Amino acid sequence: MDRLLLLCASLVLFLPCNAFDSVRCGRPKDVANAFIDAGDSALLHTSLRYTCMVGYKRKAGTSTLIQCVLDHGKPVWTSTELQCIRLSILVIVGVVGFCCWRMKMHAQQNYVVAIPMVAPTTTAENDEMLPPSDIPTG
Repeated sequence: MDRLLLLCASLVLFLPCNAFDSVRCGRPKDVANAFIDAGDSALLHTSLRYTCMVGYKRKAGTSTLIQCVLDHGKPVWTSTELQCIRLSILVIVGVVGFCCWRMKMHAQQNYVVAIPMVAPTTTAENDEMLPPSDIPTG
């Protein structure tokens, strides 16, 4: 009888651990200008990270991380204060302008004008050479 009672008590203690293994949080709340790859549900203690959309960045001091936890026996996602703020148009224009300037400067560095400096030969064919003032310039 004592063995049966001990077996039942150990099974009761074991069941909650197995029950928590299948506890799932629902879909996390939406955050403006951000997305999260969560599916429909996630297991307890799962951590997920929001990502700000293109053209937005995480506001300093806000976190992108959430976790599925138990709150009074109910599975919930930890709260997030994440704010994805639009990148300043001046920053975008400045970066694009800098990139264009850099490409232009890089292209100019590779462009070389070579002017041949060859002395005329003094053969019989060149004896009739015109004086420098009569040479056409262009």
